[in-house]
Amino acid sequence: MSDFIDTTKIKRTDNKSAAQAAIDNAFSAINNKLYSRQWRVLIQTKEDKALDVTELRYTFTINKYATGQPSVCHLMIYNLNAQTEGNIIKEGFYVQLEAGYAAQYGIIFSGQIIQVFRNREEGINYRLEILAVDGSAFLDLNFVRTTLAAGSTPRDVVVSLASVSKQPIETEEVSENMDQAKLPRPKVLFGRPKDYLNDISKGNGSFYWINDGKLTVRKFTDPIPENHCIVLTPTTGLVGTPEYTDEGIRIVSLLNPLIVVNGMIKIDNSIINRQAINLPNGKGGGQQKQSQQSVFDQDGEYQVYSIHHAGDTHGEVWTTEVIGIGRNGRAGLPLMVDSAEQDIRG
Repeated sequence: MSDFIDTTKIKRTDNKSAAQAAIDNAFSAINNKLYSRQWRVLIQTKEDKALDVTELRYTFTINKYATGQPSVCHLMIYNLNAQTEGNIIKEGFYVQLEAGYAAQYGIIFSGQIIQVFRNREEGINYRLEILAVDGSAFLDLNFVRTTLAAGSTPRDVVVSLASVSKQPIETEEVSENMDQAKLPRPKVLFGRPKDYLNDISKGNGSFYWINDGKLTVRKFTDPIPENHCIVLTPTTGLVGTPEYTDEGIRIVSLLNPLIVVNGMIKIDNSIINRQAINLPNGKGGGQQKQSQQSVFDQDGEYQVYSIHHAGDTHGEVWTTEVIGIGRNGRAGLPLMVDSAEQDIRG
């Protein structure tokens, strides 16, 4: 079953504000309330209506990163009626997913649909697969042409990129601590906003990401509010045993929309599953990797480097997987971002 709901637009700004309020107020109220899964899927059409397919079975995977990559959602909806399926294939262009539990519920993804196709599973069930991205329109399919006035700062450049590009974007936050150097003369911006953001990031020790259609730019040295640190234990949603990986500390919890990229997670270091470090193979004079102890935070607080949400509304999967970087080993995050640029930014 599916129904059109009266709306002129999915209210991303209002929902975002509600989600932020939940982050600020819910941390102390989560214990012992992880029951009653909740979820909702809205698909916006070109007629400014939103199709609610919440009552159907669907599965999803969502990946978010701290390296400027667009977030990606792969959504599969089962046994839609032919008319609804046709409407989504022809007109669906924006999707919003909400999920969690009674004590922690909110938006986990909102973005533009870039591909829709139909498949059959085990010869019985039909499923509609939707691939959506958040941030790709601004980062990859965009163009800017403008002139900056003399005296503009790097922060002014970011604000201009967001506001005057062919496909503009809202800014969630632009760090106040960026370099204050001013342009000695007017400067022409002509090209992809993403390229200018990459240059600014490298020159200012900053990084950027897009979440729910809003751009954030921070410096690595910007403080993170202490009240935005989620404490994970077996009673607050921790699943299994955190483990050391080459990328950072891998942490799995029950699905939690309060966990956000570059937020903080606190765990007990004593339960982390250690692994042997990688040693050079003796060929080509390779350098030895950092010892794993260098990524452990003495207080057990880890900055979220990547997020993987996964869920099945009619199955067992309902988790959030995080790769975290030690907070007092903050230098590790820039090193990882620099390394990632070789793969994702060319």
